[in-house]
Amino acid sequence: MLQAGGVRGYKWSLRQGDCRVYFSDNADQGLWVQLGPHFCASHMAELPAAVDRVLGSVGLPAVVLGRPSGPEAAAWPVVEINRVDLAADVLGVAMADFRPEEWVSGWVGYAEQFSVWGTSRRLETVYFGSRESSVYLRVYDKVAEATKGGDLAYWRQAWGGWSGPVARVCAPVSAARTRA
Repeated sequence: MLQAGGVRGYKWSLRQGDCRVYFSDNADQGLWVQLGPHFCASHMAELPAAVDRVLGSVGLPAVVLGRPSGPEAAAWPVVEINRVDLAADVLGVAMADFRPEEWVSGWVGYAEQFSVWGTSRRLETVYFGSRESSVYLRVYDKVAEATKGGDLAYWRQAWGGWSGPVARVCAPVSAARTRA
Protein backbone atom coordinates (compact mmCIF):
# COMPACT_ATOMS: atom_id res chain seq x y z
CA MET A 1 0.00 0.00 0.00
CA LEU A 2 1.44 3.37 -1.06
CA GLN A 3 0.98 6.19 1.46
CA ALA A 4 1.76 9.88 1.30
CA GLY A 5 3.91 11.03 4.19
CA GLY A 6 6.93 9.00 5.08
CA VAL A 7 9.32 9.58 7.96
CA ARG A 8 12.62 11.40 8.40
CA GLY A 9 12.14 13.59 5.33
CA TYR A 10 10.86 10.91 2.97
CA LYS A 11 7.66 11.92 1.18
CA TRP A 12 6.09 8.51 0.60
CA SER A 13 6.09 5.05 2.08
CA LEU A 14 5.19 1.74 0.54
CA ARG A 15 4.18 -1.19 2.72
CA GLN A 16 3.69 -4.79 1.77
CA GLY A 17 3.44 -6.91 4.88
CA ASP A 18 6.49 -6.15 6.99
CA CYS A 19 8.48 -4.78 4.05
CA ARG A 20 8.59 -1.00 3.99
CA VAL A 21 10.14 1.30 1.41
CA TYR A 22 10.48 5.03 2.03
CA PHE A 23 11.28 7.33 -0.90
CA SER A 24 11.19 10.92 -2.04
CA ASP A 25 11.58 13.01 -5.16
CA ASN A 26 15.00 14.11 -3.83
CA ALA A 27 17.45 11.89 -5.73
CA ASP A 28 20.21 12.52 -3.18
CA GLN A 29 18.10 11.03 -0.41
CA GLY A 30 17.82 7.61 -2.03
CA LEU A 31 15.57 4.82 -0.78
CA TRP A 32 15.19 3.47 2.72
CA VAL A 33 14.23 -0.21 2.58
CA GLN A 34 13.14 -1.84 5.82
CA LEU A 35 12.73 -5.62 5.67
CA GLY A 36 10.90 -7.28 8.52
CA PRO A 37 11.41 -10.83 9.74
CA HIS A 38 8.39 -12.31 7.94
CA PHE A 39 9.41 -10.81 4.59
CA CYS A 40 13.00 -12.02 4.98
CA ALA A 41 11.97 -15.54 6.00
CA SER A 42 9.44 -15.80 3.17
CA HIS A 43 11.84 -14.57 0.47
CA MET A 44 15.30 -15.56 1.73
CA ALA A 45 16.22 -17.54 -1.38
CA GLU A 46 15.38 -14.61 -3.67
CA LEU A 47 15.48 -11.50 -1.47
CA PRO A 48 16.78 -8.98 -4.07
CA ALA A 49 14.14 -10.07 -6.61
CA ALA A 50 11.41 -9.87 -3.95
CA VAL A 51 12.44 -6.28 -3.12
CA ASP A 52 12.36 -5.47 -6.85
CA ARG A 53 8.79 -6.78 -7.09
CA VAL A 54 7.75 -4.52 -4.22
CA LEU A 55 9.37 -1.51 -5.91
CA GLY A 56 7.92 -2.44 -9.28
CA SER A 57 4.40 -2.56 -7.85
CA VAL A 58 4.41 1.25 -7.77
CA GLY A 59 6.54 1.80 -10.86
CA LEU A 60 9.93 2.31 -9.15
CA PRO A 61 12.94 0.97 -11.07
CA ALA A 62 14.56 -2.29 -10.03
CA VAL A 63 17.57 -1.94 -7.75
CA VAL A 64 18.72 -5.55 -7.58
CA LEU A 65 22.01 -5.80 -5.74
CA GLY A 66 24.49 -6.45 -8.48
CA ARG A 67 24.76 -4.95 -11.95
CA PRO A 68 24.30 -6.40 -15.41
CA SER A 69 27.25 -6.49 -17.75
CA GLY A 70 27.17 -5.06 -21.23
CA PRO A 71 25.74 -1.82 -22.64
CA GLU A 72 22.82 -1.59 -20.18
CA ALA A 73 25.20 -1.44 -17.19
CA ALA A 74 25.66 2.35 -17.52
CA ALA A 75 21.92 2.96 -17.05
CA TRP A 76 21.60 0.59 -14.10
CA PRO A 77 21.02 2.32 -10.75
CA VAL A 78 23.93 2.22 -8.32
CA VAL A 79 22.97 0.59 -5.02
CA GLU A 80 24.89 1.35 -1.87
CA ILE A 81 23.99 -0.01 1.52
CA ASN A 82 24.70 2.75 4.02
CA ARG A 83 23.32 1.17 7.17
CA VAL A 84 21.87 -2.09 8.41
CA ASP A 85 19.94 -2.10 11.68
CA LEU A 86 20.20 -5.39 13.55
CA ALA A 87 17.17 -5.55 15.81
CA ALA A 88 15.49 -8.03 18.11
CA ASP A 89 12.11 -7.57 19.73
CA VAL A 90 11.97 -9.14 23.18
CA LEU A 91 8.36 -9.98 23.95
CA GLY A 92 7.32 -9.70 27.59
CA VAL A 93 10.07 -7.28 28.66
CA ALA A 94 8.77 -3.88 29.70
CA MET A 95 11.20 -0.95 29.81
CA ALA A 96 8.80 0.66 32.30
CA ASP A 97 9.68 -2.08 34.81
CA PHE A 98 13.26 -0.77 35.06
CA ARG A 99 14.31 2.38 36.87
CA PRO A 100 16.84 4.64 35.06
CA GLU A 101 19.25 4.48 38.00
CA GLU A 102 19.37 0.67 37.68
CA TRP A 103 20.71 0.99 34.13
CA VAL A 104 23.20 3.73 35.01
CA SER A 105 24.56 1.88 38.05
CA GLY A 106 24.78 -1.35 36.04
CA TRP A 107 26.61 -2.27 32.85
CA VAL A 108 25.33 0.69 30.77
CA GLY A 109 27.09 3.10 33.14
CA TYR A 110 30.43 1.59 32.14
CA ALA A 111 30.09 2.78 28.54
CA GLU A 112 32.14 5.83 27.58
CA GLN A 113 28.98 7.53 26.34
CA PHE A 114 25.47 6.65 27.39
CA SER A 115 22.13 8.27 27.99
CA VAL A 116 18.89 7.20 29.57
CA TRP A 117 15.64 8.74 28.41
CA GLY A 118 12.22 8.68 29.94
CA THR A 119 10.19 10.42 32.58
CA SER A 120 10.85 10.34 36.30
CA ARG A 121 8.42 7.42 36.54
CA ARG A 122 8.84 5.60 33.24
CA LEU A 123 11.98 4.51 31.38
CA GLU A 124 11.56 4.42 27.59
CA THR A 125 15.04 4.30 26.01
CA VAL A 126 18.62 3.51 26.97
CA TYR A 127 21.45 4.38 24.56
CA PHE A 128 25.09 3.53 24.91
CA GLY A 129 27.88 4.50 22.59
CA SER A 130 27.14 7.06 19.89
CA ARG A 131 26.17 6.96 16.23
CA GLU A 132 29.73 8.03 15.40
CA SER A 133 31.47 5.41 17.58
CA SER A 134 32.26 1.80 16.70
CA VAL A 135 29.68 0.65 19.26
CA TYR A 136 26.14 1.99 19.41
CA LEU A 137 23.24 0.18 20.99
CA ARG A 138 19.72 1.29 21.75
CA VAL A 139 17.18 -0.51 23.92
CA TYR A 140 13.70 0.97 23.88
CA ASP A 141 10.00 0.46 24.49
CA LYS A 142 8.79 -0.64 21.05
CA VAL A 143 5.12 -0.46 22.06
CA ALA A 144 5.50 3.22 23.07
CA GLU A 145 7.38 4.00 19.84
CA ALA A 146 4.80 2.19 17.68
CA THR A 147 1.96 3.93 19.49
CA LYS A 148 3.51 7.36 18.83
CA GLY A 149 4.11 6.41 15.18
CA GLY A 150 0.52 5.23 14.70
CA ASP A 151 1.46 1.72 13.61
CA LEU A 152 0.94 -0.36 16.76
CA ALA A 153 -1.67 -2.55 15.00
CA TYR A 154 0.92 -3.40 12.33
CA TRP A 155 3.46 -4.47 14.96
CA ARG A 156 0.91 -6.44 16.98
CA GLN A 157 0.17 -8.41 13.80
CA ALA A 158 3.92 -8.84 13.07
CA TRP A 159 4.35 -10.22 16.62
CA GLY A 160 1.66 -12.82 15.98
CA GLY A 161 -1.02 -11.05 18.02
CA TRP A 162 1.17 -10.47 21.09
CA SER A 163 -0.45 -7.75 23.22
CA GLY A 164 2.02 -7.39 26.08
CA PRO A 165 5.11 -5.23 26.50
CA VAL A 166 7.98 -5.39 24.00
CA ALA A 167 11.54 -4.11 24.36
CA ARG A 168 13.56 -3.67 21.16
CA VAL A 169 17.34 -4.07 21.16
CA CYS A 170 18.77 -2.31 18.11
CA ALA A 171 22.38 -2.11 16.91
CA PRO A 172 22.76 -0.01 13.77
CA VAL A 173 25.80 -0.93 11.66
CA SER A 174 26.77 1.80 9.21
CA ALA A 175 29.21 1.62 6.30
CA ALA A 176 31.37 4.30 7.95
CA ARG A 177 31.48 2.35 11.21
CA THR A 178 32.56 -0.87 9.50
CA ARG A 179 35.47 0.93 7.78
CA ALA A 180 36.73 2.42 11.06
